[in-house]
Amino acid sequence: MNRDPFYYHLEELDDDLIQESADARRNRWKTVLAALGVIALVIVLVNLVLAISAREDMQDLGGEKGVLCDGVYYIYAGSGFALPGEVRVPRGIFAYTPGQEPELLVSVEDYSMDTIFPSWDVSAQGLFFIDQSQNTLWRMDLETRAVTLLYDLPEAETPEGTVSLGSDNACLFLDGLWEDHIALIANTGWESYNLVLDCRTGEVLSRELRGQREGWNRLAGDRLLEEYRVDYPEGTEYPGWEFDKKEGFYHYTDLRENGVSVLPEGMKGSAQEIGDGVLAVYQPLDESGGRQGLLLLADGRNVDLVLDEGDVHYEYLAVSGNWLFYTQQQPNPTPGMSGSIYALWVMDLDTGERHLVEERYIFQAVTDGTWLYDYGNYTSCYRVEHDEAGVPCGLTLVESGI
Repeated sequence: MNRDPFYYHLEELDDDLIQESADARRNRWKTVLAALGVIALVIVLVNLVLAISAREDMQDLGGEKGVLCDGVYYIYAGSGFALPGEVRVPRGIFAYTPGQEPELLVSVEDYSMDTIFPSWDVSAQGLFFIDQSQNTLWRMDLETRAVTLLYDLPEAETPEGTVSLGSDNACLFLDGLWEDHIALIANTGWESYNLVLDCRTGEVLSRELRGQREGWNRLAGDRLLEEYRVDYPEGTEYPGWEFDKKEGFYHYTDLRENGVSVLPEGMKGSAQEIGDGVLAVYQPLDESGGRQGLLLLADGRNVDLVLDEGDVHYEYLAVSGNWLFYTQQQPNPTPGMSGSIYALWVMDLDTGERHLVEERYIFQAVTDGTWLYDYGNYTSCYRVEHDEAGVPCGLTLVESGI
């Protein structure tokens, strides 16, 4: 007999007992995980019910991008998917004046519209919209609300020896709006062409078949910038751009004014309209890895933009007057704190000086310098405050979830 007080005789466990012990541990973990899953599900359901009950009596216009004209915000509303219990207004084009109830101008019950393709716009000449089931262009007088038919896409005869795609493929899209004329893209079922019409009378000012220029018109004030798709043959290497095996080409976008490219040599990319300018974002053809931005202004100036600076990222939102509105994202500087902080800034397009407007999370906006509309899931209206020197210095919320 061993009298050592620290000696304990341990019996050897057979294989069945070892397996039974392992199974027991696994079962205990499954039970714990299942219980945690049930608790998490209950928390999610409770939050969802609270969110739904909080919105039961609310009606909103959704979060499509709108158009600001003479202090009134025009927006296509009712698109997207509503949450359970959420009530959205009937679909159509609405006019919203800050502090007032939105007014329905054009209902989808009267005209077929959607936001998948460009189908409406607003200028001082009125509200222009396309009935996509009839392929017709209409103009609404914003004072009298009278609606006038401007253009009806004619049924084209299929040329001999040409296979028609059928009238079901006919379509009409909006491609640009100026003070006195409007541009359309028309497809008759077998041919596609660009149209320019008089805004007031609907008279056809020009008509040209669409060939190499497959992109949209881009506007910077009265400047018409045309998108062209440029193809490079197989075997030509462009770092960062994937070869399109289906079509056999590399593609990039060129912006041309009166047939002449407005882009610096070696730049390629796509354009995004922001207010009175066009923000063209490009990636160099070399291997530098950086991105470049170019803002094309209505007065003919081109302003270089920085897109990223280390951990600081920029999202350019809108141009109003001589101010470029943008959101800056940077890591949280507070020691021990993770995540990012966001702030709205403006840049003087003459001097390049930058001014903080407000620490606020805004990534999509429309502004005329007096009002700013933040859109996304929902649309909110802010009044832009200015200091004594006229610099934007803050936002005052007028209404959220319009």
